[in-house]
Formats: sequence, C-alpha cells, structure tokens
Amino acid sequence: MYRMTGYYCPGCGGTRAVQALVHVELLRSLRCHPAVLPGVVMSIVFWIGMTCEKILRPNIKRFKLRRIYFYVVLGIVMIQWIVKNVLLYALGWHI
Repeated sequence: MYRMTGYYCPGCGGTRAVQALVHVELLRSLRCHPAVLPGVVMSIVFWIGMTCEKILRPNIKRFKLRRIYFYVVLGIVMIQWIVKNVLLYALGWHI
C-alpha cells in the first residue's frame, strides 16, 4: 500500500512487531505495532481458558472474548495508522 499510495497501511509494522515478540522485545513490539501485543495476550489467555475448560469441564470460569475487546484492538490499529501517517506527512518522519 505504501508503494502505491504513499500512505502506511493499518497493518504496517505488524510483522516486525511479531518478530520483536518472538525475541521478547516488548517495547520494540509496541513501537512497531501497538495492537499486536494485546492481540497475542488475548489469544493466549483465551486458548488457555478453553483448554482448562475442556480438561476441568465447566468447573472453571474462563476468559470470554467479548465484542468490546475486538473494538479496542481495532481502535488501537486505527489510531496508530492515523498517527503514523500524520507523522509521515506533517513532520516527514518515516516510522
């Protein structure tokens, strides 16, 4: 998208953020794309809860994914997208 339009896409930095997480560089991951870390944490907690529920049956209360969590992550994606593009064109900063 950047090559065609000159604007960063909403997912720009996502791969670098995942790479940083694999190397346990949390701050670098957040700087590359701030929605990746919360998304990964939500996924891990959800899958651990699902696994525990299957093993222990309904005796355990698990983390339930609610629509608001997805809206929060979507909001983070949109805010970082707008900020990166404003910094690019207002100040000339390439992130």
